Amino acid sequence: MLEVYFSLEKRGKLRKMLKKAESKLMGFDIIPYDYKIARKTAEIIAYLKREDKIIGLADVIIAIIALVNELKLITKNLKHFPQIPKLKNRNLLT
Repeated sequence: MLEVYFSLEKRGKLRKMLKKAESKLMGFDIIPYDYKIARKTAEIIAYLKREDKIIGLADVIIAIIALVNELKLITKNLKHFPQIPKLKNRNLLT
C-alpha cells in the first residue's frame, strides 16, 4: 500500500484519487511488519551489500514480507526482486 500512496502523492494526485484507491485497496489483507520480518530484512540487506547488489529498502521489505509468509510475489520489477534468495516471484506481464 505504501507504494500506491507514494505513487499518488508524488504525482500530486493523492487527495483526488484517495477514495478510489482506498476502495480498491480495502479488499487486500495488510500483513504487519513484525520482529521476524525485521530480522530477515536485516539479514537480506547485509547479504545484498556483501554481494554489491543495490535494491531499495521498500523493495527489500516487500520481498521479505512475501518470503516470510510463504507468498508468491507478482511484480513487473524484474530488476530487483529476482536478487532476493529463495523468493518466489512471477512476472506480472506474463
